[in-house]
Amino acid sequence: MKKQLEESEELIFHSAVTISETDLLIERSRRLLRHQCHEKSRTAPNQTHAVRDCPSSPTETGLQPETDRMDILQQPLSSDDARILIIDDDTALLTALADTLKIRLERTIIDTADNGTEGLARAERNRYNVILCDISMPDIDGLSLLPQLKDVSPHSGIIMMTGHGDESTRRTAACLGAVDLIHKPFDRPSLVRTLKQILQTQQSA
Repeated sequence: MKKQLEESEELIFHSAVTISETDLLIERSRRLLRHQCHEKSRTAPNQTHAVRDCPSSPTETGLQPETDRMDILQQPLSSDDARILIIDDDTALLTALADTLKIRLERTIIDTADNGTEGLARAERNRYNVILCDISMPDIDGLSLLPQLKDVSPHSGIIMMTGHGDESTRRTAACLGAVDLIHKPFDRPSLVRTLKQILQTQQSA
């Protein structure tokens, strides 16, 4: 019975990603066009995420140095229950991922936001152990949102999600404070293991 449940869960999760992919890409393109002027103002020269501003080091091809990463992950939160926030405008994926984490992670509250503005507001109101944030969103670019999330929730481990990221995106996310970057469609068991590791590290701190 347990195996059947896991297989059904896996099918639902991946079906949600596949079914929504084409329709959401079309809708995302429309929304991006509507917000083009807004996005241009956000990416003015003084607001761009210049990778050149990051210090040169061996970590340029990875994420944060292990010591800095662990400093963030080891910050304990006061609540007995862990709390995770997922920010993604792909509503089908958002729902499927939230349902998966609710099943797989015990004593963990899962909150969701389908746009960056709502996600930032939730991060201001609550303390999160982990924040999963998509990079490509129409209302605000995830890399623009990342520093704001760090400001309002400095102890959260922030994992960026992308379907189109390259090595430059990885370096930029690292410079801005992300502890990890995962690519869509991501491996669900691997993500769950990563989240468990982060939560266990925080709880033992």
